[in-house]
Amino acid sequence: MIDSAIAFEVAASEARNFSYYAVLEQRASERRLVATRFQSLLRSLGHRPPLRGTFMALARRVIGRILHRLFANEAIIIGLFNRAEEKSVASFEELLNHRDISERTRAVIEHEYKSVSDGYIMFQELEAELTHRNLGGDW
Repeated sequence: MIDSAIAFEVAASEARNFSYYAVLEQRASERRLVATRFQSLLRSLGHRPPLRGTFMALARRVIGRILHRLFANEAIIIGLFNRAEEKSVASFEELLNHRDISERTRAVIEHEYKSVSDGYIMFQELEAELTHRNLGGDW
């Protein structure tokens, strides 16, 4: 979630289209909240949660920035986020399938899953809209 929040923040800082800027900023804030809640849960369970993103996520952001600059196409960035959101949703679903987690942990995961799932649906719709627009209107 930390990686996701950072990716949204970076993309928002580079967004040229204000409406996409707002979407990216909204998702960045949402992901920061999700990350904070998971960090709190981990601390309460006696663990030390990560405080910053991973190297692999940094590499993916760099590749995304290069693609965006090469093609100057908002649809590419939205598509990258859509695929990343799909992976996040799958990770949450995998967590929810574990039977050996406490009810408290399950409740946190379920609550945050709703937020991540809503973001995924939004990016699916946005990618479809951009694809439709880039194809010149009606299919």
